[in-house]
Amino acid sequence: MEKRPPAPQPPSDDFSRQELTLAHFAPESSWYRFHRTEFSPAFFGRTGKGRFDSPNSKFGTLYLAEDLAGAFVEVFCRQAIRAATEERLNSFLLVKFNAKRELTLVDLAGPGPVRMGLGDSRLTSGDYSIAQLWTQAFHDHPEQPDGLLYRSRHDPEQRLAAIFSRTESIWKHRSLGKLSEFANKDELFTLLDRYDFAIVP
Repeated sequence: MEKRPPAPQPPSDDFSRQELTLAHFAPESSWYRFHRTEFSPAFFGRTGKGRFDSPNSKFGTLYLAEDLAGAFVEVFCRQAIRAATEERLNSFLLVKFNAKRELTLVDLAGPGPVRMGLGDSRLTSGDYSIAQLWTQAFHDHPEQPDGLLYRSRHDPEQRLAAIFSRTESIWKHRSLGKLSEFANKDELFTLLDRYDFAIVP
């Protein structure tokens, strides 16, 4: 029987000499995020609770999605129950972010993990502590990427980004309101259908 490849290990001491596999996004590229109404939309977290947070709180991480579906599935579909109350739905605001310049992300969504010696994509689904050590190595790399590009565990068609706080000044954002608002009804129905998701009393 063929053995399963070993799980990702911490980055080597000489990783800074490894060439990064990068994905480039044009200026004004759009990204999406749901945020709780009581918090700022551009939240670069330093709590250590996110997969790609700094392991020592030296920098913050903002989590975005390339498409609305990615933002939705990461917030509302993390549990087996594919339903939410209208109250929970309305406790989040949808925000659209645009980068003022080209965005350069370490590509963990394609061949990057193999090319950079990670082996496979388990960095995006395994142990948080190992993922955070790699996040630190990517952040400190001489090529100075703006963040990481990876695929959602809940919907692998969706690409997500973990953005480093040193990019804070390059972003502009605007609120698109609550998903239940009339202006967003078409998007809401599309998402409910895609994920067989229900709004319950």
